[in-house]
Amino acid sequence: MLNNTNLEKKAYVIISMTANPAQQDALLEYKNVAKKVRDENGARVLLKKDVHKDVIGNFNGESIRILEFPSENNIHNWLNDPRYIKVKPLRDKAFSYLSLTILSNT
Repeated sequence: MLNNTNLEKKAYVIISMTANPAQQDALLEYKNVAKKVRDENGARVLLKKDVHKDVIGNFNGESIRILEFPSENNIHNWLNDPRYIKVKPLRDKAFSYLSLTILSNT
């Protein structure tokens, strides 16, 4: 019988972003590497949408992504991968706004 305490739970990330239109080359180069490393860590894109309108308050970002990973460890492996770290300067150019949040697993 499997012990559920030994199984890692799936983990979820919400990303909100606004691309920098003046940095399309940086965006493409960043996406090529980031998506590859993300997918190698088991990510599955659950939702990819542009923001339509704010109803209450102000949402930062023009687009959102909701990603599912096999575990929170996979998220950290993605973000700490040397290939991902190498393109972080491109990420900083490519987006005028970027937020990545790991959701609680409880």
